[in-house]
Amino acid sequence: MAGIVISQVAEEMADKLERLVYLSAYLPENGQSLFSLIAANRVAVGQAPIENQMSVSKDTATCSIPDQAIEELFYNCSPRALIPGHFPKQAVLPFSGKVRISGEGFGRVQKTYICCLHDHVIPISHQRHMLKKQACDEMVQLNSDHSPFVSCPELLGSILCSVGLPS
Repeated sequence: MAGIVISQVAEEMADKLERLVYLSAYLPENGQSLFSLIAANRVAVGQAPIENQMSVSKDTATCSIPDQAIEELFYNCSPRALIPGHFPKQAVLPFSGKVRISGEGFGRVQKTYICCLHDHVIPISHQRHMLKKQACDEMVQLNSDHSPFVSCPELLGSILCSVGLPS
C-alpha cells in the first residue's frame, strides 16, 4: 500500500521531495484506489495470487492473510528463519481511498521503480502493466520476492544507494 501513500504525499509535498522509490509497489494513476488498481491489473493481466488468499471480515472493516500463505506470497525467496509466522489484520478503509495526483505535483517528482521478479503479492506482470500506465524515470529489476529487505538486503541496499545516479 505504500505506493499509494507516497504518490499522494508527492502530490502534496512535491517541493520537499527529490525522488520516490517504489519497491515492487502499487503505482497509481490519478483517481485510483488500491482496490481499483488491483481490479485494473486483474482485467489486464490476470489475478494476483494474493487475491485468492485475502479474506475480508464479516463487518468489512478488516482483511487478513492466512498464516500458511505468508511465506509463499511475501517471502518465497527469503531465508525461512526470518519469515514472520503471522500478520496482523489490516484495515480495509485505506484500500478504497483514491489518490488525487497531477503533473504539477506528483509529476514533478523523480520516480524509480524497483521490480521484484519473483513477487507473488504484486506479480511482475502487474508491475509492468502499471509501469506502462504510469511511467517512472528509472526502472531496476531485482531477482527477489516481495520482501527484498529480507531475501537480499545487501543487494537492495546497493540499489537504493545508486538510485538516481548517472549510469
